[in-house]
Amino acid sequence: PRMEDSFKDMILRWGIPEKVYLDNGSVYIARQFASTLSDLEIKKIHHKPYQAFCKGKVEAVMKTLKREFQEEAQNAGITSLDELNSALQAWLEMDYNVRHHSSTGEAPSKRFTDGLPESHRRITDLKWFYNLFLCRETRTVSKYGRVKLSRNEYAVKTVPHGTVVEVRYDPFDLNKVYLFKDHKLTE
Repeated sequence: PRMEDSFKDMILRWGIPEKVYLDNGSVYIARQFASTLSDLEIKKIHHKPYQAFCKGKVEAVMKTLKREFQEEAQNAGITSLDELNSALQAWLEMDYNVRHHSSTGEAPSKRFTDGLPESHRRITDLKWFYNLFLCRETRTVSKYGRVKLSRNEYAVKTVPHGTVVEVRYDPFDLNKVYLFKDHKLTE
């Protein structure tokens, strides 16, 4: 859920990418994430296992973070995770993303915006978008008009018993679940 939350924020800020290049970590090959990418029509590209050269750019960014931002954060006396996240975001926007990088000769923010195609997609329906990131499981409506999820039972009003539905939910808040039939929200 933490990676998906970051991915969600990235899409809201920068738009929907055409493809994503991922390693083979369990979070990136999870069914939930694959389903979200599919619904957003994002092509998923994985590199072959043990291909360290594929991660070179990420390693360079991490080295810069450690060398420059970590020292600055330590000197600032940050005391909470929220402060650290705010400081990191500010450092990225005010320093890292606007300075020219030696390998490209351009600032990352300029290189990114200049490289966007005219057909670049943005999120237009926030409710639909947030529903994509809910956990998904299939359930069958019982003869009593209910579905079970994590030892809880939820009433189903509009779908007859015996119907297989997709239950979407926030794993951190099971007070409300959403039922989908044929990729459409039902009550």
